[in-house]
Amino acid sequence: SRVTFSDQPYSDALAIGDEQEKIMEQVMQIPNIELIWDSLEVEEKILELLEKN
Repeated sequence: SRVTFSDQPYSDALAIGDEQEKIMEQVMQIPNIELIWDSLEVEEKILELLEKN
């Protein structure tokens, strides 16, 4: 489910949520993610993916 706010159209919130889901799909493919999820490596990967989108 998605949360929306009165100052943001649902379509915008949906698009943002879809982009976040795509990023997380890529992050979850990192080898050993269950062991390194809170590492600088993963944070940098997320930031890299955010910049691309």
